[in-house]
Amino acid sequence: MQWKITNIYDTLYNMKVRKAKTKFRGRNYIAWYTSEIPISDGPYKFKGLPGLIIKLYDSREEISYTFIGLEKSKKMKTLYTN
Repeated sequence: MQWKITNIYDTLYNMKVRKAKTKFRGRNYIAWYTSEIPISDGPYKFKGLPGLIIKLYDSREEISYTFIGLEKSKKMKTLYTN
């Protein structure tokens, strides 16, 4: 994805987030991501930003993904992503 990172900041779920935009399959998407969680991932096929996408929606507000939460594991686990 070709992301356009803006200079618009906000706070969601007590985390500082930054707004980014992209086009995918004929839709314009808005993503809010946080660098506080340095994982370049998000919902579905949306990734590639310098932090975890915690909110994503299309400009028509027909598709929407929202961060639910993170939980610290007592056991170490390996995270695999494609």
